[in-house]
Amino acid sequence: MGKRVLLTEPTDWLRGQLRQQGVPPDEHSNIETFGCTPSYRQFRENVRDFYRKNYPLTEAAKNNPRLNPGNGSVSRLCHEPRVAVAVLDAMLAPLVSSGRLTVLLNTQAIKAEVDGDRVLLQTSAQQPVLIERPTARGRLLILNDRLDGMSSNLPLQPVFVALMQSMLRYFDASTALPDEIIIGSRLALPAQVQVLDPDDEPLLTLSASAHSGAIELTEPGLYTIIGVRGEHALQVVLDSRETDLTTVDPAALDAWQGRHLDDAGAAGSAGDGAEQAADRLLLAQGADESRWAAWQFILPLLVLALLMEGGFANRRLDVRRDGS
Repeated sequence: MGKRVLLTEPTDWLRGQLRQQGVPPDEHSNIETFGCTPSYRQFRENVRDFYRKNYPLTEAAKNNPRLNPGNGSVSRLCHEPRVAVAVLDAMLAPLVSSGRLTVLLNTQAIKAEVDGDRVLLQTSAQQPVLIERPTARGRLLILNDRLDGMSSNLPLQPVFVALMQSMLRYFDASTALPDEIIIGSRLALPAQVQVLDPDDEPLLTLSASAHSGAIELTEPGLYTIIGVRGEHALQVVLDSRETDLTTVDPAALDAWQGRHLDDAGAAGSAGDGAEQAADRLLLAQGADESRWAAWQFILPLLVLALLMEGGFANRRLDVRRDGS
């Protein structure tokens, strides 16, 4: 996970059932075949190997794959506490050498300063019991108790069941889905859900729906969220500021109208100038057309006058030739 751990121990070695209580592991009868985590399986084999390498065993004991060093009947693996300490120290050595784990023996924590954490429950001595921590993927709830009945008697108290139920209700409330959101908002989704748009089309792929995350809804309408708790209707609406029908403040309305009228007046002045220039152009074109219309009557008259003058002149010349 990439995290570093600080482990404190008030005694001179890490305590527990296998290392300080002197009690062998009391597992079930099928521990050698199933019902065991890989790390615990490795621990058991390392204990047997430690005895094979460091203790004088018979050949039959060395070759026994299910060696029980103490040969006890209460467990399939009876061994000494100091052997468990040596084995666990060896298993933790790679983590310690890499700096991911720091073990402080003969040390006891008296207080803890947190950054961003929120204590939800504490004892009468102000010791935090339930802590909420924000993470990149959501919120982490930390129960500050080993639940082994030794550091505290919390698991033995009747209130423990009520506490677990309250924790479940707390997470249900924190992951509750809203009934209405504004368009364009991001909706936080728990894992194992599917979102159907207003046309009943799925919006999440199988891989995306398997993990918690967020989705941005950009279209208004009625969406359906299907999860382990059933179906949930979600209404995506427009921003109320964009659909506000309240009246505008009178002062703001007057200012807007005044600015609009000023702009309209300036545009009107420019339009009047343009119209006057157009009128002058049309008047000039009209005068030209009027003059051309007058010439259409004058030119025929001039031609007729020239023809008549030519006819009178020819007649006068003919009279003179006759001597009259």
